[in-house]
Amino acid sequence: MTAAVILCCLAVPAMVVLAEQRWRWASAIGGVVLCYILGVALGFVFGHPPQAQSVAETAIPLAIPMLLFGVDARAWLKNSRVALASFGLAVASVCATGLMASHIFQIPGIAKMVGMLVGVYTGGTPNMMSVGLALEAPAETFVLLNAADMVLGVGYLVFLLTIGRWILSKVLRDPNAGNALNAEVAAHPKAFSWGGAVVSLLLAGVALGLSVGLAYAITGEASPIVIFLTLTTVGIAASFQPRIRNLESAPPTANYLILVFCFSIGIISDPVRLLSSPTTFIGLTATMLYGSFFLHLVLCKLFRIDVDTAIITSVAAIMGPAFVPPIAARLKHPDSLASGLTTGVVGYALGNYLGIAIGLFLA
Repeated sequence: MTAAVILCCLAVPAMVVLAEQRWRWASAIGGVVLCYILGVALGFVFGHPPQAQSVAETAIPLAIPMLLFGVDARAWLKNSRVALASFGLAVASVCATGLMASHIFQIPGIAKMVGMLVGVYTGGTPNMMSVGLALEAPAETFVLLNAADMVLGVGYLVFLLTIGRWILSKVLRDPNAGNALNAEVAAHPKAFSWGGAVVSLLLAGVALGLSVGLAYAITGEASPIVIFLTLTTVGIAASFQPRIRNLESAPPTANYLILVFCFSIGIISDPVRLLSSPTTFIGLTATMLYGSFFLHLVLCKLFRIDVDTAIITSVAAIMGPAFVPPIAARLKHPDSLASGLTTGVVGYALGNYLGIAIGLFLA
């Protein structure tokens, strides 16, 4: 049974990747959504096998350092001062909104939920996953928070892709009037090779081994908090080595592992138990998403951040790097693409630290 579950957790996401490459409808739905749907469906059929929990708890710790290998921190910090300032304001807005939301929604598990949302809105979906694992949040909580995030995120993106810039330019200054984004970090799509994937996995395995060893040395057990914070630090440190930073197979391999996690967590989840109060998750997520966006705009006005920088760094923080290219194309501002992608990747690192810290503070 264990071998069959592991094989299923590895094979189905691989088929989803192939489906995205072959069929337009699969690409439109997205691999994450497809893996959730298939995982939940098979979970109901096979009775939520607990072996999938081990697969999920292994996939994300391996994916996190691979996502961080591509960070070029030196180049970005040197060339993107305005973007850095705006991204910092976006992160501060998310944290402040999370603290406020924890007082509005007095419900069990609010500390873990706010921590997970801080993770996702300063980084991305992998941060929600890793923060949830570190804070030992129930799998159902992740499924419903992620579903609420996807639903509400559509409205946020539609606004920015349509009339958002026109409206916000009435409040924030135009970049052509002063400082524009200045980023020289080139954004190139990463190619995949099996050899590179093996090297990436081996390096991620070393990072995971160091993290587990340090956790046992400090706490005497495999503390999730120590493991994930150490993984984040090791991943950033490794990115300073050019050979590691330029591993082209690391991002696609990490994305595959994220799909493995999504499918595995779907199998062990029983969202029906929490569907009796979905408005709680929708309300909390809406407060965090739209509240932090509004606060970020207010701060950008106070600090005289231009409209394009405000928009692209907000998308990088709230939605992650994957959503930066279409927004950058809409802005018709070429510099925004590099800054948005880079800040989004840096957000993967910040999301773990901030999400875990906020969750522990509120607890």
